[in-house]
Amino acid sequence: MSDVKTVDKSEEKEKSLLSNIRGSAHKIWLAGLGAYAQYEKLGQEGIRFFETLVKDGEEVQARTQHRMDEMKDKLKSKTTDRLENRINQLRDIFPTTTKDELKELSHQIEELSEAVKALASDKKPATSASRSSSTTKKAVSA
Repeated sequence: MSDVKTVDKSEEKEKSLLSNIRGSAHKIWLAGLGAYAQYEKLGQEGIRFFETLVKDGEEVQARTQHRMDEMKDKLKSKTTDRLENRINQLRDIFPTTTKDELKELSHQIEELSEAVKALASDKKPATSASRSSSTTKKAVSA
């Protein structure tokens, strides 16, 4: 139970973090548009300012891309771990068998079926033809 609560809390944290990132990304986009508007207003000085902003933006993008890659790897690892745990749980519930084991089981089933048929044929009640011949033998011997 506690594992489920821990997973739920970590998922909520991740969703909250993603929501914050989206909100920040939107504000950054708007800031970029505002910087471009200033670039148009300031002429030559605006061009230098804009180029500085682009350079700074490239540095920030490289840092955030690295962080996003780390988060993706962490999430992928978590997901893989959870999937492997689930598979292991299912393996515990449903033990796996190999093809050789299945062939052996099939062979054993066939042998048991033949043995049951043989036992069933030994215990069958005598047919009317065999009864009449045994009755005739008894009458002759008396």
